[in-house]
Amino acid sequence: MLPKYLAFLFVLRGYKIQPPVMQKCFLFLILACLVAGGSWSQKLAGTDLRLLKKREDTLQALAKNLIVDSLPQGRMRNDSLFIRTLVRSLQIKNSFYYPFDSVLGISKLYAPDSSFRIFSWSLEFDDYYARQRAAIQIKTPDGSLKMFPLRDFSEFPVPHNKVCPILPR
Repeated sequence: MLPKYLAFLFVLRGYKIQPPVMQKCFLFLILACLVAGGSWSQKLAGTDLRLLKKREDTLQALAKNLIVDSLPQGRMRNDSLFIRTLVRSLQIKNSFYYPFDSVLGISKLYAPDSSFRIFSWSLEFDDYYARQRAAIQIKTPDGSLKMFPLRDFSEFPVPHNKVCPILPR
């Protein structure tokens, strides 16, 4: 039976409630709206969105300076600031859903099933030496940050017959 608080909606609009068929259709629509509403909770809150936009502006300037700064010291400083700002941005709840589209010079690659994304960039010291930087952000159900930094060990030669494990700091 259709609850009384839902039935008055049809009465106010001039509709007559048809017993079983109309009730089932109406309940199906209500259920569909509730299920769709659950996915809205995974989106960013208004305050988080504003904060991420501010951080994106900062990341955009730092990423530009990673490329165009003429001194290696400046590029290294901007790389350090970029990493800190990126981590702080990703610590915001549900930041996985924010695309960071305006941050140019930084690759953002998503998994086909959207279970994770990879941020990567290059830090050039001079014409002959560069270091690759990257981080993997995992999508979590509660919107918290789960991230794995990737380190460039290409400057440390490994003998071909040895296995070099990556040890955590």
